[in-house]
Amino acid sequence: MKKNPTFLQRNSVAIVVIPSLIGMHYAWSLMQKNRTLVSADEEIDLPVVTFAKYCWNRLQGLTGSEQDIHVTVTPAKPTDAAK
Repeated sequence: MKKNPTFLQRNSVAIVVIPSLIGMHYAWSLMQKNRTLVSADEEIDLPVVTFAKYCWNRLQGLTGSEQDIHVTVTPAKPTDAAK
């Protein structure tokens, strides 16, 4: 008879990958804040934040130099159907 796999056996990849991703992002943040490695004007956001801004700009249809504009979220205007 086959035993049911334990939680650790079923989720071993997630148990390894999730803390690794957190550690890598933490290390990135520490390196960006270290002024001997990165000057203040060269500091960039976390890769996740950079990718999120890129996706947001693509969804908004911004291209080229327009992507340098900071993301601002404005509430949608109500439509006649919503009233």
